[in-house]
Parts: sequence; structure tokens; C-alpha cells
Amino acid sequence: MLVLISGVFLISLVLLDVFLTVLDTNGRSLFSRRIYRSLWWGFRQLARLVPPQGHHDMLSFAAPLMIPVMIGVWTIGLVFGFALVYFGGLQPDDYFTGGNSQPDLANALRLSFVTLSTIGFVEISPSNMAYSVTVALEAILGSIIITLTVTYYLGVQGVLSAFSRAGTLLSQRLDVTDEQSSRAVSLAIARDGTDLQTRLQEMQDLVVDLHEGLNRYPIVYFFRPKRKERGYPQTLRRIAQTCAALTWQVPASRAAGLEPLLSALRRSLLELAGDLRDEIVPVRRQTRVVPVSLESFAAARSGELYAPDAWVERFLTERADVRAGQQAQGGEGLKEDFSVYRQWLCFAVSMHDLEEAMLADLGYSERLRPGRSSSLVSIISRGPKDRPQPLEHVAGAGS
Repeated sequence: MLVLISGVFLISLVLLDVFLTVLDTNGRSLFSRRIYRSLWWGFRQLARLVPPQGHHDMLSFAAPLMIPVMIGVWTIGLVFGFALVYFGGLQPDDYFTGGNSQPDLANALRLSFVTLSTIGFVEISPSNMAYSVTVALEAILGSIIITLTVTYYLGVQGVLSAFSRAGTLLSQRLDVTDEQSSRAVSLAIARDGTDLQTRLQEMQDLVVDLHEGLNRYPIVYFFRPKRKERGYPQTLRRIAQTCAALTWQVPASRAAGLEPLLSALRRSLLELAGDLRDEIVPVRRQTRVVPVSLESFAAARSGELYAPDAWVERFLTERADVRAGQQAQGGEGLKEDFSVYRQWLCFAVSMHDLEEAMLADLGYSERLRPGRSSSLVSIISRGPKDRPQPLEHVAGAGS
């Protein structure tokens, strides 16, 4: 009886996880997320054994392989669950017919597998009516699971395709890479000034789609595009940098009429950051920054005091770059600039922590030692030449 109860419990767990993972729009699950995280940890460890130039390629296989692994876990769980039901509940007289099969676990697993896979019973089938119904139920569940897993795969691919396309368009239209500064963002904005509202709407749509996609399918978080600069952290960095430049670094006269779109984009970014921090991204370090005093800010702004704070330096540098790129002169007073700095600081710190956590968690900022000391292949290829060698006697060397 205990074996039977264990089988029913295992079946219930698997089915609940399948239906939550595939059908729940909030992306909840019992153990799928933990399996994704464990698989990602395993790939991170394996990626350290390959040469640094293949590190990114190795990690890019992680997300595609998670889906078949998860399907395999579900399938094995159901096969073992129903096998325990068959083995723990049936008696020798009402077990299998047609093949003189004995009531052992091996035959129970065999029956469960061929039933779930809808192959058919071959030469064995249960003779008890209740377990004949159970077999039929397992066959139906097998068909449902196959359908749901195909649906899940197509849904994940749809989210990834949409993000890849949107990220590519964003990268091409803004023409900003990770190495470029806010001035490049400003120049891109200046070039597309007439279509600025369209660009902002596209960026907000991308953030919303990414947010909904991650909530619906958390597995897409581990997706790494072929080109590193189009990954999640880098794309969010471009959007946040553009949003900050338009909100706090561009003169108010140049951003007139954009505030509704900018407010919506800021809210979308902050909501995405909050949900990622709470549900997916392990943010282990949170930057705690206290705004500098008005006097220190005034001294840094006028050039009398250099870099009283790293965040002040960043704010003033980006502000100068943006306005130089747009050939605009700032006409705001000290107090207005100081108020803008404090507003910018809250947004910048929040997005910075999320970006740094994602870069570290997804392996983009991982420091790999060069070549031979960081890969298993190179260690093996060194052979005996780097090992201690026996001393050789050289004639005439003074013995």
C-alpha cells in the first residue's frame, strides 16, 4: 500500500508541475525553476573546462537543452509513478495477461513506459478492470503531456524569436554598443528626432514583452544570443541609458511632449527590475548610495572639486556627453540640477544593481584565465613538458 501511495504522490507532483509550468500564465511551478537553475549551474561549471573563446558558445547551448531535459524529467516521473501504482496495488491473479508476466517492478516499468508512450501493450496487459482503467488513463495523460510539451516549446521559441528580433532592431536603430557612452545615445536620438516617440514606444513594447515572456516562461532568462551585445543585460542597459538620457540629461525643451512615454518606460523598467530581483535573478549585492550635499555637488559641477562621489562623476560626465552630442547648452540652475541628480540616482542605482547581477549570473562578466590554465583541453595538451623532468648528466659539467 505504501508503494501505491508513493506512486500516486509522484504522479500528482509531476502533473501539477507540468500544468503549472505550461499553462499557468504567472510561470509558477513546483520544481521546474529549481531544475533550470541547477542545470544552469552545471553548464557554468562545464563551460569553465573549455577554452575561453568557446565559453560563450558552451553556455548558449544551456537554454535549448533545458527543454528536452525537463520533458525527460516529467516523462520519467510519470513512468515511475504509474509503475509504482501497478506494482504496489495489483495482486498476482489480476496483474498481467498474455505473456505470463510476473508481478515485479521491471514488468511494471515496462507496462508503464509502453502505455505512456502510446506504443501499445505489446504482449502484456492488466487483467483487473480497475487497472485497465488506470492504463487507459495513463495513455490519455501521455497524449496530453506530449501536446503540452510541444505547446510549451513553441511558446518559448515564440518569446525568444520576438526578443531577438526586437533586440536586433533596437541595436540597429540606436546604433549603440556596450563600449559607447551616453553621447552615442544622444547622437542617435538627435538623428531620429522626428521619430523619437516611435522609438520610445518600441522600447517600451520590448520591455513589456520581455517582462511578460519572463513571467510566462522563466526558462528564457537563460537564453544567450549568438552575439553577446544582444543579450538581456546589454539590451536593458541600452534602454535604461536612453531613458535616463531623455529624462534627466536632455534639456527639458528638447524632450517636450515625451513625458507620458518616458514615465511609462521608466515604470516598465523598474517593474521588470523588481520582478527579476524577486523571482529570477539572485541579486546578492545592493548598492546603498547617499546623495552628496548641495555644496559638494556645486563644487563638482563647477569643476572646483573632482569626483566627490563616483555617481556624481558619472552623472555629470553623461550629462556633458549628452548635451555635447546634441549641441545643447544647459540653462538650469544649481538647485534644478541637484534635484535632477537625486532623481537620476535612484533610477541609475536600481538598474545598475540589476545589470551587474544579470551579467554575473549569466556568465557575461566571468573572468577567465587565459588559455592553458583555464581549460581542460589545454591542460591535457601540455603533456609531460610542464611536469618535473629527470635531471640529465652532461659530460664535462663538473662532476
